[in-house]
This record gives sequence, C-alpha cells and structure tokens, in this order.
Amino acid sequence: MQSAKNVAASAKETAANVAASAVSGKEKAKATVQEKAEKARANSPGEKSLATEMKHEKKREAEEHKQEAQEYNAANKNAVKEAAQHKQETDGGAI
Repeated sequence: MQSAKNVAASAKETAANVAASAVSGKEKAKATVQEKAEKARANSPGEKSLATEMKHEKKREAEEHKQEAQEYNAANKNAVKEAAQHKQETDGGAI
C-alpha cells in the first residue's frame, strides 16, 4: 500500500509541475507579446530598450515562480512518503 501512496504522490507532483511549467510558458509568451506591442508604440531607441529589459525581467520572474512551485511540489511529495513510511513503521508493517 505504501508503494501506491508513493506512486500517487509522484503523479500529483508531476501534474503540479506540468501545470507550473504551463503557467510559466504562458507568462513568458505574454511578456514577449507585450514587448512587441511596446516596441511598436515606442518613439525612441531608449523606449525600445526598456521594453526589452521589462520582457527579460518578466521572463526571469516567471522562471523563478516555476522553480519555487517545483520545489514546493517536491517537498509535498516527500512529506507524503515520509508520513506513509512512519505509519508503516508504527503499525508494524501494515498500512
């Protein structure tokens, strides 16, 4: 039974990581589109450069949020595994 809980925890982690990657990808694409729109409206090279800098910052933030989510998901999976193992040890091997 512990194995089934570990498999479920791993599946939940994988699904959550896929979702985090999808959100990150969406935010990065959004930053790129916003940059293109701001560059089209820009009247000077400085404004265009600022638009590019903003895009890079937004992409960095999106990647950072994705990494934080993946770390959180891994911690949750490990907590479930540890709880299942502790229960098995205290129940004498029966879960």
